[in-house]
Amino acid sequence: MMPIMKEIRVEVDRRFFLEWQENVKRKKSASEVVMAVLRPGNKVLAASKSFYPGKVLRPLSGRIKNGEDPKLALKRELYEETGFSDEGSIYAGKLTTVIENGGDQLPFVSHFFFIPETSDEPKPMDENEQLEGFKDVDAEELLEIANRLRNLPEEWRGWGVFRAEAVDFLARLLFSSNEKNDQFNNCRYPT
Repeated sequence: MMPIMKEIRVEVDRRFFLEWQENVKRKKSASEVVMAVLRPGNKVLAASKSFYPGKVLRPLSGRIKNGEDPKLALKRELYEETGFSDEGSIYAGKLTTVIENGGDQLPFVSHFFFIPETSDEPKPMDENEQLEGFKDVDAEELLEIANRLRNLPEEWRGWGVFRAEAVDFLARLLFSSNEKNDQFNNCRYPT
């Protein structure tokens, strides 16, 4: 499977832009791994964290440390968040999200990996991850998650709009579409 590369631009409010800029400086990282843990029934594992508004779900993800190889970050983050191994994982794509506000720009890179299908229950190994719950979601639910993220309350809207793009990209990577307007059906995993 050939990895898919895409760049998008997302306009956010000033408050979120400045907070995210500070977050990137503090963590010295403007990139992450997104872990698509495949589940039985053409589903993928999603999670909520204790600080997410309204227990909103997202695909599993974690920061890549400054200078860290994405594959090493995958191994570390997947273990911390689920206790799973990255053995057999496949690099699926890269999404560069350019966060914009008033002419200012901040690129953020997400590296997507497929994790082989498992029905094992995730067991978080790092309590600092603040994982609160897991759910297996299908294509329709991924689209609902993206929509919910885009419609969070005002104080979370910038974060939600930004995070929804990775959910949409994951849906495109995981599922094929036979209809226009990004309505996914005939779900199947890539080969």
